[in-house]
Amino acid sequence: MMDRIVREVEQSPIYQHRVQASAGSRRRTFANATARAAVVAAEELDVRAIVAFTQTGSTALLLSCYRPDREVIALTPSESVYQRMALYWGVAPFRTELADHTEDMIKQVEQTLRAERYAQTGDEIVIVMGVPVLRHGETNTVNMHRMS
Repeated sequence: MMDRIVREVEQSPIYQHRVQASAGSRRRTFANATARAAVVAAEELDVRAIVAFTQTGSTALLLSCYRPDREVIALTPSESVYQRMALYWGVAPFRTELADHTEDMIKQVEQTLRAERYAQTGDEIVIVMGVPVLRHGETNTVNMHRMS
C-alpha cells in the first residue's frame, strides 16, 4: 500500500517541481556538480545504470537526491556504509574491495554489474568516483563507460 502511495506522489508534477527546486538550491561543490552531471548524462544517453564508488556513502546520497530515472548502483568497502545506503532512495548497495587505481575500480564495476545481472557486454553506464582514489570526499569524476 505505501509503495503505491509513494509511487503516485513521485509522479505528481508538484513533487517533481519541488525535487528540482531543492536540487537547484544545493551547495555549489565539486561533489554536487559531479552528481548532477552524472544524472543528466545518464538520462541524456539512456544508459543502463549509474554506478558510484563511495567510502562514506555521500556520493550515493547525492545521486539519490536528484531522483534519477536509472537505478544507482553503489559500491563500498565499508559494511556500515553498505547498510546505511540500503535506506537511500533508488540505491542498490554492494560491498566490494577498496581499489587503489581507477582501472581497478572499473574492473570491479564490470564484475559486480555482470554478477548481479544489471548489465552485460555493450551496455553503457555512468560511473561516478573521486580521483585520487583513496581520498575521502573527493567526488569529482564522471566516466561514461561501455561494458567490455
